[in-house]
Amino acid sequence: METIRKVNKIQVLSGRLIPSSRKGNWVFSVLALIGGVALVVSGVKVYDHFWGHPSTAQNLQLVDSNGNVQTVTPEGKVVAPTDNLGVNNVLLASASCPTTKVTTAQILVGNVDQTGSAEYLNSTTYYIPTINGAVSGNPTSQTIGNTSSLSAYPTAVSLTCDGKTSYVIKGVAVNESAFSFEDNIGMMSGPTFTHTEQAEKFGRISYKAKDILNDGWTYANAGTATNTYTAGPITFRGTANNFTAVSIATDGQLNYDFWMQTPAATQFGENELPLYIAVDADTTDYQQPTLRLDNTVLTDVKKNDGELNAVDLSMLSAYEYVYKVPDSMRFSNVPRILDFSVQAKSGVNPTTDIKIRPVAVTRWLSKDGVTVKQGVFKDDSSNSETASQLSQEVTLDLS
Repeated sequence: METIRKVNKIQVLSGRLIPSSRKGNWVFSVLALIGGVALVVSGVKVYDHFWGHPSTAQNLQLVDSNGNVQTVTPEGKVVAPTDNLGVNNVLLASASCPTTKVTTAQILVGNVDQTGSAEYLNSTTYYIPTINGAVSGNPTSQTIGNTSSLSAYPTAVSLTCDGKTSYVIKGVAVNESAFSFEDNIGMMSGPTFTHTEQAEKFGRISYKAKDILNDGWTYANAGTATNTYTAGPITFRGTANNFTAVSIATDGQLNYDFWMQTPAATQFGENELPLYIAVDADTTDYQQPTLRLDNTVLTDVKKNDGELNAVDLSMLSAYEYVYKVPDSMRFSNVPRILDFSVQAKSGVNPTTDIKIRPVAVTRWLSKDGVTVKQGVFKDDSSNSETASQLSQEVTLDLS
């Protein structure tokens, strides 16, 4: 025999949702706390968050084990939750939440570019609570170590399980290890939550450079051979040796192909966030350079409103141009060729070095300690480049 408790014409019982024999009444399978007292209704606990029976102005919000919500008026009418957000609703706890209303959570972050055996990355993840899409509290952090085993989950963190709090998780970049990620994981249910995310593993760019006009591979500043990759930051000189700078005639031109790649199963730049190439080419000496990445012409976006945040604009102020790399193109272990050409200004014999610097937008924890932001450089006193311990800059040494 099933036990039924009436609440202002609404019947709560253990069983499926069926209409009652009385007009306007419905029978629901729910958990609720009525009058602040836990009732056991066919083995299901019922909770009322408002200390007493719902008044005629109160609705019931009923949450099933899948986190689905239905709002019911005191007259027994089922309506959409969005129609009643401004009404004094009574939220009933999800049947799948523990009595403690706490779910312990653990995640791992896999390398999205790894093939064969799995690889998991160092990461710091923030669980951000939201209610109806608005942030409802400070994030909970979890540090994840590098591991090859799915069983090596980090120390669990405690998250709220109440049928109304959802979570967005944001992994911030770990310098020289992992890029960031973001995912909406929704409401918690049950006593535990385990999950695997995917992120790009950071890879430092290695370069080799070819002087197109002189048809020769160039020496790096510390290199003893040409046509070999050297990790950035790096300075390239002439085709004769590693100590003679490049020269350009009055009204002359430079044209270099930079071959760029990262180690296997890594990349520089995130698939879902912007990647740029900043260029310092003094406007008193040079006309605006032309950049092509694998024959795709890149566009200077430095002056575009909203493209770069204030910190990034400040940190890149010495660079006259910031070219945007298409979303489909990232630097990986498959070489890409950056064709760089620039013309000297009329009557000028330039001797000023040219600098070319790839920079990647990623996520990081703001100096306020609670907000996860996006950008190339952090907003704290260090203003350090988030993804990379050292810049990926290439310098053309001119004399």
